[in-house]
Amino acid sequence: MNAVIRYIIGALFLLVGTQMPVVASQIWQGMFNEHPENAKAGEADAQYEVGIMYLKGQGVAQDRDKGLQWLKKSSAGGYEQATSKLNRIKEQEEKFRQLLREAKSLNAEAQYEVAVMYLKGRGVDQDGAKAREWMGKAADQGDVKAITRLGILNYKGEGGARNYDQAMKLFKRVSDKNALAQYYLGEMYANGNGVRKNYPTAMEWYKKAAAGGFDRAQGK
Repeated sequence: MNAVIRYIIGALFLLVGTQMPVVASQIWQGMFNEHPENAKAGEADAQYEVGIMYLKGQGVAQDRDKGLQWLKKSSAGGYEQATSKLNRIKEQEEKFRQLLREAKSLNAEAQYEVAVMYLKGRGVDQDGAKAREWMGKAADQGDVKAITRLGILNYKGEGGARNYDQAMKLFKRVSDKNALAQYYLGEMYANGNGVRKNYPTAMEWYKKAAAGGFDRAQGK
């Protein structure tokens, strides 16, 4: 996909506001439909685009194996971007294997990183449940980033069910030391997510987060 098309899509996302997820899905679906025939005909650039869309689940159900297959075809056809992408994926896979070994040895930082890689599908198939599992292991060891991120997963319903009560407990657990957790506490009180709306309390948490260097809280 060329830079102009990506720019247009980005502009459309800004215009559609709250309808962005639906419109984005329709845009990606339309773009995906344009590429398979050209990819099957052996066009390396189209094979690359199809591979990327499968990897990211854009316009099609996410399928890492199919994504890699198309990237390999594109690379074999001489498309340098595909070759570079495959090399980066290989590096990510090796990084994941190394971090997983460390995570299994109870290294909290490695457990956090493994969780993020599962969440993003980097170096491994995307798996929200495993992301939560490893994030929980790191959080149980007191890792502040993991506690906060696990709270966000529960707050947004990523990698599992939405659970405002659990999110509140996790954010409050590190509310004296983490500006991001303070910001989300502000969000919960401002929006009435799991608690009664309370703007003064929301303001208190936003101010703490802003004082801790979280710029978005200043805007709130």
